[in-house]
Amino acid sequence: MFLKLEKEMGNMRKSIFFSVFLAAGIGILSLFLLMPSFNSMQPVDASHYENIKPVEAENMLNSSDNVVFVDVRTDGEYRSGHIPTAVHHPLLKLKDEAYIKSSFKFSKNKKIILYCRTASRSQVASEILENYGYNKIYNLIGGIEGWKESGYKTVETFSS
Repeated sequence: MFLKLEKEMGNMRKSIFFSVFLAAGIGILSLFLLMPSFNSMQPVDASHYENIKPVEAENMLNSSDNVVFVDVRTDGEYRSGHIPTAVHHPLLKLKDEAYIKSSFKFSKNKKIILYCRTASRSQVASEILENYGYNKIYNLIGGIEGWKESGYKTVETFSS
């Protein structure tokens, strides 16, 4: 009798193990079947600024008065050559909230085209301005180097 009971307990353990294993497998399978495709699970880009090519920036400038170029490079870089209509607001200063509130006096609806040498600092500046509520921000692809490579002119600023 004891052997029979032991054999039944062994079969019952196998049955329970099989049932748990089967339930887990069905649960995992149903997750995959109910899930959206893996392609739609890519990270969402929360940024609202737009990367634009030099030709698009030039077209925007020529078609609207509501556009400003902002050079976020250092003082020396700005003086050595910048887009003719650009205003200068170095990235290091844009990182300071007091500077933004006191010196960055553009309407939140103005189209702001940011650029640096190659577009990495201007990308950071784009994100900073987004955080302050600016909603029409454009990052110049290739920065001033891309601008010049596209055949557009720059001007130097000489200090006295």
